[in-house]
Amino acid sequence: MMLKGNFKIDNSKAWPFVLGLDIGPQSIKYAVLRRTPTGKRVEGFGRYSMEEKTDNMESQIHQFIRWLFKKNRGLKKARIVVGVDNPQLVIRQESFPPLSKKELLQTTRFGIEQELGAEGTVEVVCAFEAMGKDEEKQGNTKYMTIGLPEEGVVENVQAMADHGVIPTKVTATVMAVSNLIPFLPQEYEKQTIGILDVGSERSILVVFRKGRMDFFREIGVGGSDITKSIIGTIFHEGKAIQFSVVEATEFKLKYGYPLGFSEGMTFKGAPLSEIGAMMRPMIERLMSEIQRSISFYRDSSKSDGLDALFLIGGGARLKHLPEVLQGKLGLPVSLFPPPKNLKIMGGREKQQVFARKFPELAVAAALSLESSLTCNLLPETYQRIHRVRNIQKYLAAGMAASILILGLISIQMKSSEVQLKELVKSKEALIARSENRTHRFMTLQNQLILVQNQFAGMDDMAMQDPTLVQVLRLFSHVVPDQLILTYLGFGKEAAQPANAKAGRGKNEAEIKAERGVRIRGMKDRPPADVGVYLAQLIVALEKSGYFSEVRMEKDMWTEERDEYRFELVAVLKNQ
Repeated sequence: MMLKGNFKIDNSKAWPFVLGLDIGPQSIKYAVLRRTPTGKRVEGFGRYSMEEKTDNMESQIHQFIRWLFKKNRGLKKARIVVGVDNPQLVIRQESFPPLSKKELLQTTRFGIEQELGAEGTVEVVCAFEAMGKDEEKQGNTKYMTIGLPEEGVVENVQAMADHGVIPTKVTATVMAVSNLIPFLPQEYEKQTIGILDVGSERSILVVFRKGRMDFFREIGVGGSDITKSIIGTIFHEGKAIQFSVVEATEFKLKYGYPLGFSEGMTFKGAPLSEIGAMMRPMIERLMSEIQRSISFYRDSSKSDGLDALFLIGGGARLKHLPEVLQGKLGLPVSLFPPPKNLKIMGGREKQQVFARKFPELAVAAALSLESSLTCNLLPETYQRIHRVRNIQKYLAAGMAASILILGLISIQMKSSEVQLKELVKSKEALIARSENRTHRFMTLQNQLILVQNQFAGMDDMAMQDPTLVQVLRLFSHVVPDQLILTYLGFGKEAAQPANAKAGRGKNEAEIKAERGVRIRGMKDRPPADVGVYLAQLIVALEKSGYFSEVRMEKDMWTEERDEYRFELVAVLKNQ
């Protein structure tokens, strides 16, 4: 089919984890690709063989899904892309005036039904992709439209849905092959190249011009046709030799097309030349169909044809096939090179296995490189399930986010509550300290007034007792500046309690006859050496000659107020 316009796959929103499934009539190939910040990495690949061909494809897919997801349960988190290679697949280029999405879908469906000759009788799935402005019809837009009967998709998808696995996207393999183009050497970027997918029952030729799909065509010859041609009976030296499918496949990979065979070489007792002669008609038919398709493309596109042809698919592993095609077509032909910038998980051994089997795995790898929902052929029923699941996922995520936010708010409120409590405690402590300081200030004021009154009373006493005057003068000189006097009493000490040591050895008469001075003082926020200043005061009083005894009545330090208080008694000598 000639595609006069070009299109490219939208890679603007790359999917991080993708499982590509290439479902064929004889096997299912798969590739698991993960995109990371450092590049693309293949985390798994393989081939699931359906040994006996059966009309019940659904049961085969059932077995494969059970096998694959049992092997790796983490794959259920991957986006699954399934390739469609159906003879009834229709791909068209259309030009439409401005239409709504609903109108475009209806128009596309009508065109596909007409192409299939099934207007209103068969349900079809279809999709479209905008290709840009139509230069020939002003105001129109070019679209790539694609579709096929819905039953061609449902059979595969339902088998997966029965296991709770629904593909994210179903797309045509001829379109997915576009994802392989960036892995070719840069020299092919501006050339016209072909990719021939030699499948089991048929082959597909896809042509790319300057990196974009320009043409595709189905060829009714596949790898199984070549295998069947070898299975026929060969008579050699009176013996009938017939190969099994396994033996025929072994021959294809080991010897391939009869190129450079020497006389006498045999395989399982059969001459290689005779085996080659059996497959030659099918190979020549394949070459003829390829040549016809390339000629049609060259004439339709008014171009010089292909600059190179690359082979993929299980049938492309036939030994010597690239050399035979190159000689027939007159252009470079080779197997599609394994992508060098695609990392393979599992080390060097896995890398070598992937490279060896890449022609067969190429379509699955191309499907795993899908990264958008454009041209999605997944029936609406299954797309609706995806939408419901997404809504449920978003609701769950929203609920989780709400719980997290509430939790954060709760933690913040708790933190604020603790901070407020600490602030209240600090303010209460500050108020308590302020109250204590106010109380202490008032107490000191009262004591000051008391001392002033005492001094006023002592003035009267001093007029009658000259000794008192001398003692007061003494105190004004000997009291250290670091200490504050809060009380000074003068008179008989007999009525005041004295310590046992002070009173030991004295009779009651002597005690009653004593006169002395009671001194009380304090130091706010006392230094560590406050006792030294008090000792200096006691020594100065003892050396003054006025007192027969100076004794400490009490001293104490209050932690809450951080103050030191003392009380002394100095006994006057008898005059």
